[in-house]
Amino acid sequence: MLERSVLTTRPAAVEYRRTPLAHSVQTLIDALSRWTTTSLPAVTAARTTFDADETLSPGGAGRPRRHKLTPSRNRVTATPGVELAASGTH
Repeated sequence: MLERSVLTTRPAAVEYRRTPLAHSVQTLIDALSRWTTTSLPAVTAARTTFDADETLSPGGAGRPRRHKLTPSRNRVTATPGVELAASGTH
C-alpha cells in the first residue's frame, strides 16, 4: 500500500508514497468515514437505550452482560432471546 524510497542525501532521508492500490481503496475509506459521521448519533442513541434496558443485563442493572452469540440459520441469537441480524440488516 506504500512505496518506500531511501534518498541518497546527507543526512539520509526516506520518502513514502501511496501505491495505486492504496489510491483505489480511498473511495471506500471516504464512504465509511461519512457513514460514521452521519450515523454516530443513531449508534450512540441505540447504545444508550441498550444500556438502560435492565432486561438485557442478566441480574439487572450494574451487572456485566455475558451474552453468548450463537449462529442460528441467517440470524445470530444473543442470550437471553434477543435476536440480531447477522447480515447487518435491521
